[in-house]
Amino acid sequence: MAHSELKQSIGVWLDQQVATAPIGYDHPAETILAWWLGFKRRLTANIKRLNHEAEARRRRPSATVQQLQTAAQEAAAALDAAPHDLGRLTAAVEAQVAVSGAMRADAKSNVLAARRSRISEGERPSRGLTNLVHEANGGGDGGGPAPTTLRDPTSGQLISDPARVPQIIANYWRDVSALPTETELPTATKQAALAEVMAALRAHPLRLPADPEGDQLGSPEVSSAEDIKALRATPRGKAPGWDGLPADIYKGFTRQVSPLLAALYTAIGGFGTSGSMPPQFTDGVIKVLYKKGDPTEPGNYRPITLLNTDYRILAKALATRLGPALSAAISAEQTAFLPGRLIGSNIFALRHLPHLHRRQGRSAIVAFLDFAKAYDMVHRDFLLAAMEELGATEQLRKWVATLLANTRAQALVGGHLSTSVSMAAGVRQGCPLAPLLYLFVAQALLWWLQKKGIGIRLDPTNPECTTAVQFADDGQVLLDGESAVPAFLAAMQTFAAASGQRLNCTKVELLKMPKPPIP
Repeated sequence: MAHSELKQSIGVWLDQQVATAPIGYDHPAETILAWWLGFKRRLTANIKRLNHEAEARRRRPSATVQQLQTAAQEAAAALDAAPHDLGRLTAAVEAQVAVSGAMRADAKSNVLAARRSRISEGERPSRGLTNLVHEANGGGDGGGPAPTTLRDPTSGQLISDPARVPQIIANYWRDVSALPTETELPTATKQAALAEVMAALRAHPLRLPADPEGDQLGSPEVSSAEDIKALRATPRGKAPGWDGLPADIYKGFTRQVSPLLAALYTAIGGFGTSGSMPPQFTDGVIKVLYKKGDPTEPGNYRPITLLNTDYRILAKALATRLGPALSAAISAEQTAFLPGRLIGSNIFALRHLPHLHRRQGRSAIVAFLDFAKAYDMVHRDFLLAAMEELGATEQLRKWVATLLANTRAQALVGGHLSTSVSMAAGVRQGCPLAPLLYLFVAQALLWWLQKKGIGIRLDPTNPECTTAVQFADDGQVLLDGESAVPAFLAAMQTFAAASGQRLNCTKVELLKMPKPPIP
């Protein structure tokens, strides 16, 4: 909304909503949970109404254009009265040229305003971006069009009906995130594997730091200051969730919405309640990005879950709490998502490993891991158990369990929505907290492999082994020769049973570094 008076009217309306909202200690926490969805619907209706008004204003000619159009009409009328008058003909033509020039100037102004908006939202034109847009079939990660024809995994048929394609996407990711059946993974097998991995993690010397002032990381009370900080860190111009309310609305009216959000989040956190949520608070919309391979296969698209801005602000506030503290619990071998960690460290280590072993006259194998749908298949009970072993408090785990409870999503393709499906496993790509949560899973893997004796000694005089280097779910495990491969694969099978993280065997690669030849 570029028109200041329209924006001001929303601000006044929000002030009224804040004044009458059921917030404060004199209101039961459950009240705002019931009130919130209705508030968002009223806000959406107001935004739509004012956007229609703003669009109507943009379409109206400017005062200059209107004046020139009046002058052009008068010149045309004068020419009609004397069609053979050369002077009147010249005046009519010049008047129409002036109108055209003024209309072009108006259009240019609108285009420049839109471009300034895009630049402020972080978008930049580039040759690479243009090539991606112009590619007919896509060619890389994130390129290519939305799917128009997909193979139904159930029937094997190719489906081109635009109304049915989204349901194939939704059903595919529902099945990916489904927990294994008793036949696929007996409960006794899973529980035994989980106990083994957690025992290894229990021996982990690193923990989230204890807070002498109380449980600040897991505090159920979320302050307005935390909301404001999360809002400032939320970029503009991002796609909204199913409610259609983008972050720009919240950022534009921070003063009004921050106390409402603080009351809402505190109620969700269980400040005086059991920690319930407003209806559809965790629901998302799945958009898919083509990766590579057969474009008719739904598995060749990456799912991004578009979550509502109110959900994302809460997740961002929790991530802001957790991020700095998590470094204390995550080994240096993990270089993703944490302050001061660089993926270049992994590259440096792997590039120098062959030279080190050549000097020592030793061989080794590097296993380049690839997990099948890592974020989407992780078992949530495993995640919460790993968090507990790494020092996460009960209240922090409750926050995570609340955000991962009863998650549902619809797929959106070509303007068509699927029905809503349940997601029983995984952390959602699109949630600001998901990357940090996955680090607990990756840390469990690292310490499980170390417990099983997987790794190599970089220094022959040091008995400690280096097991792997990691960047989130992307890991390179170091094996002490071919004889270590069977034990490594067995350890990964146990970890898969415990966590849902299964190797994609068609993509895992083993790189052998043989002993140097004897001179």
